[in-house]
Amino acid sequence: MFKLIWFCVLALIAFVGVGCATPTPTPTPIPPPTFTRVPTATAIPTATPVPPTVAPTFTPAPPPTATRIPTAVPTRQLFRRSWTGSYLFYPVPPAREGCGTLAIENNLDLDVVVALAKYSATATRPNFIVGVYVIAHQYYAILNIGSDNFLGEVYVAAGEDWDPDLSKFTRKNQYFRTTDRLMFFANPSCSNWTIKLAPGLGPDLQVVPENQFPSFQ
Repeated sequence: MFKLIWFCVLALIAFVGVGCATPTPTPTPIPPPTFTRVPTATAIPTATPVPPTVAPTFTPAPPPTATRIPTAVPTRQLFRRSWTGSYLFYPVPPAREGCGTLAIENNLDLDVVVALAKYSATATRPNFIVGVYVIAHQYYAILNIGSDNFLGEVYVAAGEDWDPDLSKFTRKNQYFRTTDRLMFFANPSCSNWTIKLAPGLGPDLQVVPENQFPSFQ
């Protein structure tokens, strides 16, 4: 009897305990953390260092060797001349039959050769009968001109360095002739003419281009 009562008490306690006890929730198991595999970073290729371009070493050019050019010996300038009163054309000396004169007053800084020619309307070049050399700033008179009556033309070449082989000056050449023909008379009449040469010339002379001046040869 006692055992039965005890059993009932235990059963009631068990029942009450079961009915009254708050059931303990079963904890939700926490899933283990998922390990996300971090991809291995691709290594950035290391740029191969480009060695700096070495600037070429400046090699100074050797200074040019100065070749000494020998100074040319200046050519000696010729200054050939004749003398005042030297005759260059035939007759030498002039004919003695005439009594005409042709005087040359040279006031130029250049020597001159004065030539007298007989004028001819049909001649292709002057017929020189006498020519004389007169140095600068000197005077000379050709005498005994005119064994017959004739018209004369006077040609003047002026310059420096008279070349006797070429019968011309080699420098500072100037050429003139009288603007009018000069009349020479035979004896007993006498013709006296004076040719004055000065810078700027005068009305009695005219300039003649070199290519139109007759050769004295």
